[in-house]
Amino acid sequence: MKTYKYILLFAVIPFFQLPAHASQEAIGVDYFEVKGTKTYTCWTNKSSVYVGAPATFALGSCGDAIPVDMNVGKGCLMFQTTKPGSGPPWAWWSLIVRITDWPTVNFMRYGLNGQKPYLYLRVRWGQIASGAGLDIGLRDNHDIWNYYQAYAGQPGPLVDTTAAVHLSTYIPSPVVGQWYDINIPMQDFLDVNSHLDLTRIEQVTFTGTGTYSATNIFYIEKIKVVPATGSNNTYLDMVKVNQLGYLTSERKLAIVSYEPNAVTSAPTQFQVKDAAAQATVYTGSLVLKTPSSPEWNQSGDIVYHADFSSFTTPGKYKIVLPEVAGQSSVEFEIGDKVYNKILRDALRVFYYMRSGQEINEPYGEGFTRPAIYANNADCNYDYVSGAPGHKYVYTNPKRDIYGGWFDAGDLHLDTHGPVIPMWLLLEMFEQYKDKVGADILNLPESDGQLNDLVQIIKWELDWYKKMQNTDGSVLFYADVNHTGTNISYQRVSDITTTGTCAVAAVFAKSYSLLKDVPGMESYSADLLTRAELS
Repeated sequence: MKTYKYILLFAVIPFFQLPAHASQEAIGVDYFEVKGTKTYTCWTNKSSVYVGAPATFALGSCGDAIPVDMNVGKGCLMFQTTKPGSGPPWAWWSLIVRITDWPTVNFMRYGLNGQKPYLYLRVRWGQIASGAGLDIGLRDNHDIWNYYQAYAGQPGPLVDTTAAVHLSTYIPSPVVGQWYDINIPMQDFLDVNSHLDLTRIEQVTFTGTGTYSATNIFYIEKIKVVPATGSNNTYLDMVKVNQLGYLTSERKLAIVSYEPNAVTSAPTQFQVKDAAAQATVYTGSLVLKTPSSPEWNQSGDIVYHADFSSFTTPGKYKIVLPEVAGQSSVEFEIGDKVYNKILRDALRVFYYMRSGQEINEPYGEGFTRPAIYANNADCNYDYVSGAPGHKYVYTNPKRDIYGGWFDAGDLHLDTHGPVIPMWLLLEMFEQYKDKVGADILNLPESDGQLNDLVQIIKWELDWYKKMQNTDGSVLFYADVNHTGTNISYQRVSDITTTGTCAVAAVFAKSYSLLKDVPGMESYSADLLTRAELS
C-alpha cells in the first residue's frame, strides 16, 4: 500500500506543478534607476541643481546636474551638501529630477485598481550632519494656464502647483550605511496642496532644510512611481501588446520580456483568450530573441516573441502566459478599423495647435483652452523698417498674421518648421484622401462638402499667405512680444531665404493637389501665382 501511494505521488506531481512567478519590481515611472550595464557620472539633461551661498552642493564635473556615484549600491544620485547659518546671506539648495526635457507624466495611470500610486525611493546616508533635513516635492505644469490667461489678455495667477513632504516623516531616525525603502502615498502630497494635478506632474523636487555646517551625504538609488507597496507591488507586465490593436490580415506580434532570474522557470507558451468569455482561442510557442549586438541589449531583459498572425477573428482579446502566474496583457482588439481612431486623433492635433482660435465645445471634444494670441491680426514687427541689416522695408508697422500652427515645442510660429508636416499631410491627401471625408474631424469650419483634410491644410496655407509679401519674399517667424506687458499678440520678424523657399514649395505642391478639388479652383490658382512670385 505504501509503495502504491509513493508511485502515485511520483506520477501526479509533474501534472500539478504550480505556475512560476515573476519576482521583479512592478512597472512604474523611473525618474532615477541605473539599468543594465551602463554607467553614469552625472544625471545630465534629467536634473538641475540650484545653490545659494553659503550653502554648498558638491557637483564635481557635472555642471548643474546631480552627480552619480556608481560605487554605492547599483549606482546612486549623491547629495553632498552643507547649509550653514540662517542669513543673511540666506543659505539654500534645491534640485529637480525629471524624465527628460520637462515632459509631464500622468501618475494616475500607474495606480492599482483605480487607487493612487506611491512615490518610491530607495535611500541611504553616507554621512549625517546634525540639523540636516530634506523636503521631497512634486510639481505639475498647470501654471501653463497662467500663461493662457495672459496670452488671452487676462493676466492673473491661478493656484500653486507644488506640494512637498518631509523625509523625516518616513525615516525619523536614520542610521549611516543602512538602506531604506520609502513609499510615499500620493495622498500625502494632496493633503499638503489639494490643487496638485497628479495627471500632469513635471518634476520631482528635493530641497535642503535645517541648518548644518558639517557635510551631509545622502544617496538615492531609485526614484519611481509605483502602483502599490510591498507584496502588493507585483510585477504583472511581462506581456506587451500593440494597444492600438492589430489589423485582421496583418502580422500580429506581442513581446514577452522580463529581467534575468525574475522567474523560477522560463515560459514556453502563450495563449490568446477572449477578453469577455476568457476562453482560449489560440495557443502558440514563445520564440527567444537574442540581441544582434551589445548596443541592442541595454536593458538586459530576456525577450521572447509571441506571433499569432494566423489568428484572424475580429474581437477583443488578452494574451496570458499559462506557465507564469498572473501574467496577462492589457485588452486589445483585432479588426479592420483599429487604426481609425488614432488617425483621427493625429489629424485633430493640428486643430489643437491653432494660434488665435479658442478651442471650445463641441469641437474641443473634452480639451478646451482660451484663444492664444487672439490679437495677432494687429502685430508689430520686431525691428524698425529700414534698420541696418534688415531686408524687408515695410510701410505699415502693423501686420495681420492671425492663424497658423504653434511650433511643436513652444508657442512661437515659423514658416519653415511646418513644411514637413504640411508635406506629409499633402502626401496623405494625394494617396489616402478617401480615408478622411467631410465632417469626420469635427472642425469649426467643417461644412459637409469639403474634405476635412483639406480644411486642416488650408488653415496653414491661409497663414502662409499672410506671411508672404507682395514681392514674393516671406517673413520668417513670429515670437513673443517683448516690448511690453501685453503678450496677447506677437511680433513678426524680417524675411529669409529659408522661409521663402519653404512657402514657395508648399504653395506649388498644394496647387498641384487641390486644383481638382471642387470649390478650390480659384484658391489653388492663387497658390500657383504665389509660388511663382516667390
